[in-house]
This record gives sequence, structure tokens and C-alpha cells, in this order.
Amino acid sequence: MAGLCEGGNEPSGSLKAICKYKMQNVECEAYLDRETFPRRMVDRIIREAKAWLGIEEERRAEVCPDIEWPSNEEFTTDLGYSKLQEYISTWTRDDSWLHCINLVEWQMDAACDFYVYKVMWSMPTKTYPTPYAVASMFFTFEVSRIKPAYCPVEVKFVYEASRFVYQPGRANINEQRLYDIIDSKIKMFRNTEF
Repeated sequence: MAGLCEGGNEPSGSLKAICKYKMQNVECEAYLDRETFPRRMVDRIIREAKAWLGIEEERRAEVCPDIEWPSNEEFTTDLGYSKLQEYISTWTRDDSWLHCINLVEWQMDAACDFYVYKVMWSMPTKTYPTPYAVASMFFTFEVSRIKPAYCPVEVKFVYEASRFVYQPGRANINEQRLYDIIDSKIKMFRNTEF
């Protein structure tokens, strides 16, 4: 495919659209951070070399779900909300978990707009329909004014009380982490006197 998009002959029809999409992805990769860019570049080189040699791609034991995120140009707060719902629906989790999504913050700097959504998780039961505590996750959508408009927004998330930053497609929801957050809050409430 790479050879078809390069060279002297002008591709036509659907091949032209594939080539344009491929070139846009390569252009967007140039704007990635200094850790993600080399990792993706090396992964792509290895994948293309394996394809050229006829070696079948190994399947990872645990596949992290991901979706197609909106471009910088098409992003709106409503679209961000619906894409977040779509992403959360890809996770495998216990059906008793309920969640609520709120846009909690919007910031801008010279290069980007940052939209922060808070996803609150709880497990209401018949005996306790209003849960004692909730676990929160914070998703940040980075809408760039520097990258080309067709590049996808960058999305990252953190768990409440954690500094480690995760990226969709590279990390799954960790149910145990949500349980731990809720358990620690309940223990704190029990030990606190008012």
C-alpha cells in the first residue's frame, strides 16, 4: 500500500482517499509527544517489515479498546460527551457499575483548548440505593490550534487521587482501582467524627 501511495503515478478513486488518509495520519504523528512519536514510529516500521517478510502479526493477550476520536475541527463539548460514552461502552466491566459524566472544566492556552470531563462511578444496591462513595476519573480532551484541523484530539485520563496519566487504546479500565478508591473513602468516613 505504501508503494501505491508514493511514486509518479497519481492514484485514483478509493485508492486516492486511502492515500490521503494515510498521509494525514503521518502528518498528525509529527505532533505527538516525544515518548509516543518514537514508539509509534518503531511499531509502524516493525509492522511494515513483518508484512514485507510475510510474518504474521502476533496478537496481544489483552487488547485495549479504543475508538475513533473526533478531529480538532469537529470537536464540540456534546461530541466529546458522546465519544466518551462510546469509549466507556467498550470496556468490559461488571453490569452493576453506573456512571455519570459531567464537563467540569475548560481552559485555554496559546496552543490548545482543554476540556475536562469527570466520570463518577458507583455501585448502588437495593439496600443502599444512594452509594456511600463514588470513584472518579478525569478525561482531558486536548483540542489543538497548531495541529492540522483533521488531526484527532488528544485524550488522556487519570483516576482520582492518582498522578499516572493513561491514554485510550493503551490502558483498560481497572475495576479494582475503582473498588480501591471507594473502599478507601468508606474507611475514611468511618474513622472521621463530626
